[in-house]
Amino acid sequence: MEYKVRLTDSGFQTLTQLSRYMIEYIGYDRATALASSLLDLALQKLSGNPLQFSVLHELEALGVIDYRAIYHDNYKIIFRLDEASQTCFVMAFLRQNQSVQQALYQVLLYK
Repeated sequence: MEYKVRLTDSGFQTLTQLSRYMIEYIGYDRATALASSLLDLALQKLSGNPLQFSVLHELEALGVIDYRAIYHDNYKIIFRLDEASQTCFVMAFLRQNQSVQQALYQVLLYK
């Protein structure tokens, strides 16, 4: 069964923020390639079997149990799964040590 994958506004904003942040450390070309590869990874993994990824523990403690995460190298991709429509909504691209709560709060605050 193939799932649809949708990039949300917050997903796009956090990917852009991550790319801009990483430019300082790895340069423009590598930061752009990183953003592209993370997006490709999300599309590939989520269209196949999103249920293989566990509930995001950072938010589970707050009672939010419908967010999941893909961990890859030093990054995490946060998504919501809607089983009824078989759609994954990519919510955020973050560095692995970055707080999900803080990142989503900042995205919502600056809309």
